[in-house]
Amino acid sequence: MKRIKRSGRLSLLAVLLVASLLMTTSSYLAEVDPNWDKSSLCFTSDNDQKIDIQGQYLQINKIVDVSADYEGNVPTSFSVDIYDSDSDAYETTLSISEGTNNTSFNQPGEWMFEEQPCGAAIAYDPGSQQFEISQSASIITATVKNGDDSEAMAGSTAYEVWWAASGNPKDGIIVDSGSIPALESGETYDLTYDVADNPNGSAGNYMFKAYQRPGHNGTGVLWSGQISVNVKDSTAIPVTITNTYDNDPITHTLTIEKVVVGAYDGQAFQFAVKSTGENSLWAPIYLNDGESDSTSGLTGLKYVKEVVANGADSITYEVNGITVTPDDDGFVQVDLTNQDVTVKVTNYFGQQPYGKLYIKKIINGDDPEEEYTVRLCPYGELQAYALAGDGQPGDGCISLNIEKGVNTFNYEDYEFDGLYSIYEDGPVTDEHQGYLVFLSDSDWDYDSDSPIAGEGVDGFDVPDESTPVDLDDPNSDVYLVIVNYFEGDTPSDEPRLIVEKSITGNATQREFTVQLQKWECASPESDFARVADLSLECGWQTVETFNLLRTNNDWTLNLKDIISEYGSGDYRIIENTQGITRLVSVNYALDGENTGEDFAAFYLGREIENDIKVVITNRFSSSSSSGGGSSTSYTPPAEPEEPVIVLEPEPQIPAPIVPEIIAVPEPTPQLPKTGAAPMAAGMGLILAAGGFAIRRIKK
Repeated sequence: MKRIKRSGRLSLLAVLLVASLLMTTSSYLAEVDPNWDKSSLCFTSDNDQKIDIQGQYLQINKIVDVSADYEGNVPTSFSVDIYDSDSDAYETTLSISEGTNNTSFNQPGEWMFEEQPCGAAIAYDPGSQQFEISQSASIITATVKNGDDSEAMAGSTAYEVWWAASGNPKDGIIVDSGSIPALESGETYDLTYDVADNPNGSAGNYMFKAYQRPGHNGTGVLWSGQISVNVKDSTAIPVTITNTYDNDPITHTLTIEKVVVGAYDGQAFQFAVKSTGENSLWAPIYLNDGESDSTSGLTGLKYVKEVVANGADSITYEVNGITVTPDDDGFVQVDLTNQDVTVKVTNYFGQQPYGKLYIKKIINGDDPEEEYTVRLCPYGELQAYALAGDGQPGDGCISLNIEKGVNTFNYEDYEFDGLYSIYEDGPVTDEHQGYLVFLSDSDWDYDSDSPIAGEGVDGFDVPDESTPVDLDDPNSDVYLVIVNYFEGDTPSDEPRLIVEKSITGNATQREFTVQLQKWECASPESDFARVADLSLECGWQTVETFNLLRTNNDWTLNLKDIISEYGSGDYRIIENTQGITRLVSVNYALDGENTGEDFAAFYLGREIENDIKVVITNRFSSSSSSGGGSSTSYTPPAEPEEPVIVLEPEPQIPAPIVPEIIAVPEPTPQLPKTGAAPMAAGMGLILAAGGFAIRRIKK
């Protein structure tokens, strides 16, 4: 009887335990169930596919026509430059020879070709020098479906396109990403990608990767079948370049100008000219002050020297406006292959020649063809004006108007004196990305269409506030190169991220550092962890850093480029304000609305259609100090720490209890907060307790 009574008590205890667990589990489910997303995505087919697409490539037919009596040299190879026909942006250079050249250039788009000068008359077919490369249908597709037995998706989710030149695309890289909209039960959605947009080339293996909605209790990601793309049977796009070499090539004119500074005896000055490889000189040329001599029908290299200087204290040579230094034999080399050349020779009597400031303007990108103004501000004086970039007449700055190419300024005209910081006021457009100033200690290649000065050239430096330009010596020449960067015009159907800078008060900065950041989480060990956000280290990661100038204060980037490079997700714009003096406040406006935060945050996905505009307004105090105190730096408020998710241990199923135990303490399991684990854990405890009760009754 005692055993039976004990069993009855124990059975009642087990029933109470089961009831308690059911109540706890149902209470938990009632609390979290509304947040569960019971959708379930799948690809309608995971079969591998093979797609052949037909492409095109540039074929250059090279014709070299040499007259029988031509005495010059004919090159065996030629260089052809390829440019974007819309923006004139340089793309590549192809090396070709006489005959048919099947080039490797197959990039889809509209292009223009131009051969580099080679001493011949050049003719093009087509005369427009334009051609177009296209591909056949190059869209790959995979269809994703929300299961028939699933509930509607509570929101959108992301997908990616993975590519590898060969092998498994899962081991490759992401070439595109986007967003899958919320789907009803049984609804499908087509994921597409144009392989012609792949910057690595269309050919290769592709797979679509889609993510389940948060709360999905299975695999967090799904992959489509592999799609192999092969570019075959390419067709040629032919163009023709004809070079004609004869004894009547395109010629140019050599002009020698004579200038005298100071008093002299009035005798004529004698000049000698010779061609490349010649030892004998041309007939002497005699010039007086203010006279010039021109010889037409010339091409190739020539050499000019003043052989009778009439006792001048010093002589300067300028070739097309640029001061040059004669060689050891006293000759100045000039190239008449592609241009007319003017050599200006100045003799100084009783004084030293004034130096010149040469500023070479180079445009990188689409130039709005507006005027540029360079300001030389005395170094160490009125730094607030100089750093803010808004020096005005009367603040000690010298303003110089310049154009593309070489600009020459005489010391005697502007009275340069001392050290100067160099600033430029360029056209204010959405495409203007800023400028750089290069300083050279010698003359440079004065062809205004040459590559950016300073690249791989010894003697160039980039001055900043700590390395000003020295214009103290009135008899020395100084060479500057100012390069302006412009982004090509963005088509109206390509949305952009536009960041603008607005200043109120007396700014103390010339440049402001701004960051584009993305919310990222550390790579999880499992797909389920990614979906459930369990134990991930997340935070804002900087993906782009740029400077906004005080005067040229816009920065733009194509939104599709951002998504292609870094994927869909949450982004924000934030300025680094550490150490900026006299800064009172920073305000962020997103598409015209004040964010109320110390940043501007937004989401980027495939469906983005409109520009996103962020305006950062910095308010500075109106004076450099307050009551004679020291200047202060603005310190942004600290960001709130992200909550730390602590995983509670999985509940342990109680061990079977031996018959001798009379009292059983009621377990208090710790339930996880997400996923399917609560139900599994609860059922495990119920079964354990039920088994205990059955064993006790049988005894």
